[in-house]
Amino acid sequence: GFEYTPAERFGLKLKSGIGSGALTQFSGNYELDDGHELYGGYALDPDRTFGDRNILTLGQRRDMGNRLGIFTESQFGDDQRYAGASHTFGLDYKTTHGWILTGLVTVSDNKIAAPASVERQAFSFGAAIQRPAHRFSSKVEYRKDDGPATKVDQYIGSTSYTYIANENRRWLGRLNISWTDDRMLGLYDARFVEFDLGHAYRPVADDRWNVLVKYGYFHDLVSAGQDAVRPDQRAHILSAEALYSLNRYWEIGGKVALKEGRMRSFRDTGAWHDSSVILAVVRARRHMVKEWDALAEYRLLYDREGDNRRHGALIGVYRHFGERFEMGAGYNFTDFSDDIRDARYDRRGWFIDLIGKL
Repeated sequence: GFEYTPAERFGLKLKSGIGSGALTQFSGNYELDDGHELYGGYALDPDRTFGDRNILTLGQRRDMGNRLGIFTESQFGDDQRYAGASHTFGLDYKTTHGWILTGLVTVSDNKIAAPASVERQAFSFGAAIQRPAHRFSSKVEYRKDDGPATKVDQYIGSTSYTYIANENRRWLGRLNISWTDDRMLGLYDARFVEFDLGHAYRPVADDRWNVLVKYGYFHDLVSAGQDAVRPDQRAHILSAEALYSLNRYWEIGGKVALKEGRMRSFRDTGAWHDSSVILAVVRARRHMVKEWDALAEYRLLYDREGDNRRHGALIGVYRHFGERFEMGAGYNFTDFSDDIRDARYDRRGWFIDLIGKL
């Protein structure tokens, strides 16, 4: 993509991607006066459910003093099966104690395979604060869909927390919840819970070490419209990763993870059975020339219940862009992921990896 500013208060942006899921978008913004901005955009969105969607967005934002900001936005979209409009009103407020509070109300009317239609109402609230030793953010949302063939309630929550104990250590926490109830047929019931608690260690006196230990709980019952063949899971996960810089050219490291839980092969169908999986990864990274690095991994995945072993290699090449961003590409010769929560064996092939550092 690229950005162009033909005038002091006027900007244009164009961005696009490669692949079946790539979004193409053209947008612009104009500042009327201090704190008042108009913006708009047109996008071609390859939606998974309804195919390519044409989306027009128009909105404005106004800062009401130093602490309060309000915005309104309207979005219009259509394709061969779908047409709809949504309108959003939102505000954010910064308190005297440093909290940033946000609120959103969205109302939309979507026509799907006419004459059917779905009306959605969504309400969300968020709060965030950043202190020298604490970083906290949380958002909750309620959505209600009503139509002749649809009656769905959805509750969503996302929370993250970081505690910087000292220069060497920090604690990381995350909780994501999504609860969907199909009040008409029950086909789109879904449950998702993801909880992680981790401890990161990087000693200032010897910053060649990087260590992360993490516990996680994972519960996934996907909706029927998402992926009917992905297995349901309930699992506890314990993992540890370490990276050590031998010198300016070489880094070595590894990962060990254990997943203990229960699984069933098909969505909301069949009996639960025990699942116990162990993952082991060893990796080496070599700094080549200038900003280029080469990566090699060997992975082993062992399913204790089925007494099944999978193993293989992964290779990649990475380029650094400054001190805080790098991009890489490579090939995974195994059919599994190093994310032990992923129970599907279809990960063989080319990949692109983006890494950002705080």
